[in-house]
Amino acid sequence: MSPEQAAARGGPDEKTDVYSLGCVFYELLIGETPGMWVTDECVELGRFVEATPEHRAKLDRLSGSVEQALVHALALRPEHRFDSPNEFMGAVESRDPRKYSATRVLDIVKRASENEAEQPETVDGALSLGGVQRLGAEVGIPVRQVRRALRELDQLDRSAKMSRFLGEAHVLMFERVVDGELPESEYPVLVEEIRVTVGNVGIVSTLGKTFAWHWDGGVERAVHVTVHPRGGQTRIRVEERLGNMAGGLFGGIMGGAGGGGGVPLTAVLIQKVGLLALAFGAWGLLIGGTHVLARTIFTHVVRRRREQLRGLADRLAAHAEDVI
Repeated sequence: MSPEQAAARGGPDEKTDVYSLGCVFYELLIGETPGMWVTDECVELGRFVEATPEHRAKLDRLSGSVEQALVHALALRPEHRFDSPNEFMGAVESRDPRKYSATRVLDIVKRASENEAEQPETVDGALSLGGVQRLGAEVGIPVRQVRRALRELDQLDRSAKMSRFLGEAHVLMFERVVDGELPESEYPVLVEEIRVTVGNVGIVSTLGKTFAWHWDGGVERAVHVTVHPRGGQTRIRVEERLGNMAGGLFGGIMGGAGGGGGVPLTAVLIQKVGLLALAFGAWGLLIGGTHVLARTIFTHVVRRRREQLRGLADRLAAHAEDVI
């Protein structure tokens, strides 16, 4: 029964039929009746913002256009609904068959933001999350993909700046922020993912609702992961400090070459050739060559670890988002 019928203020007409058909269609898709009247806010966003988590999970698997059509069919005010059941079903069936990769989604959202900045259609020149999701629905992008695109845009890479001497950064740091607070019961799952990725059992510690995992392996690795649920969000930080590894690598290769090969070579050239400048020139070339070698090795290792830790941060954030 439509709201106006329940209040004895209108109907029956085609708009009340739209409401009833929307209820039946919702139950066919979700398995239960809506259990609510759709507010004006829901109509504006094109989403069931007050849906239960169980319903929300099923709605997110639908095309955005289907949810948007259902929202309008179940609108509290008759003037916000479709004019007829045929118009409602036409909106449901007008799904865009195109599919978009995650990269393409980012491009669409970025371009839409640029268009809004150049020719704003909102009061303050900005789109709300609901507005972005509605934009995605209009081109056939599921709500889940839009959320993923926005999350990727919000990713923070706080790695230190590249050192010219080392050829790479000496600190890698990745932060992910997920809406909602991850329950402590999920910490063991995150710990297992960290251990498998890094390849070490590490040490786990907790303080309140925050948990930390770390492994300090001297020159080998120094990895720290923290998960901090607070204020309606879960902040995940993955960090590795590479100073000890860099010191061991550069010191070992360059020091070994300088002490083990450079000094004897210099002495031989001075005794046999008698040219001090040539001797020190050869020693400099040797040191320069070993620096290039050490830098090449360090760069390769850091780039591989950067991808490993970035992937770890993404997986931890994805798991937290799914659970929440």
